Amino acid sequence: MPEALKNVGFIPLSSKSALAARTTRESRPEIINDFTSVRHASVFEGVKLAAEGAETIQKIISAPILSGDRAVGVIQISRKGANPKIAGPDFTSDDLGKVVSLCGPLGKLLQRTLSD
Repeated sequence: MPEALKNVGFIPLSSKSALAARTTRESRPEIINDFTSVRHASVFEGVKLAAEGAETIQKIISAPILSGDRAVGVIQISRKGANPKIAGPDFTSDDLGKVVSLCGPLGKLLQRTLSD
C-alpha cells in the first residue's frame, strides 16, 4: 500500500540501502526521525500519490510483520513534507509500540492468506 506503488517494483532483501530490507533481515522495528540524513533507497519515495506531487519522507517507523520467527512483510508508516517541521511531530516509542502491536495479527493473517 498505497496501490500506486504496486507496479513500481520490489526491493531485494540483499539491499544495503533499503530500510524495508534491513527491517526484514534483522526482524527489528525502528524509528528514524531524521530519515533524510540516512542513506536509503528512494525509488518509492519519488512516486506521485497525489496531484500535488511527491514529497520527501522526513520521519518513518519500520517494523517487521512476523509469522512465528519469520518475517513475511514489513509495515512502514512515514511522515512526509518539505522539511521535518512541516512533516509533523517526531514518532515516539509509544507510536512504535502501537505499530508493533499490529504486526502479530497481520503476520497471522498473511500466513493464513498464503496457505489458502
